[in-house]
Amino acid sequence: MFNYWTNDIIDPDELVAYVILPESSDAYQTGWSNAEAVQLAKDGAAELDPEKRKAIYFRIQEIYAAEQPMLYLYHKPYVDVTTLKVHNFFQPPTAQWIWKKTWLEA
Repeated sequence: MFNYWTNDIIDPDELVAYVILPESSDAYQTGWSNAEAVQLAKDGAAELDPEKRKAIYFRIQEIYAAEQPMLYLYHKPYVDVTTLKVHNFFQPPTAQWIWKKTWLEA
């Protein structure tokens, strides 16, 4: 199965909620659930201390890696093909193209 979700806000909570919380996507539609990971995901979303959040999200990664509810076979990075006539093109990690400064040479 191919499944994808973009992290629009550059915060681990968005993807963690999608992958860990059963009510979000049923763990990428796998049905996997881990009570500790679910509680950590909720704690991480509410935690304001950056170091505590880091520890929470690292622990979630450890749990997910240990139980491996899904085997990731590959990661397809963004591929952008353009020409030397295109200037100031940029693909941000949020996958939203911003064309305000992009221009095409005649």
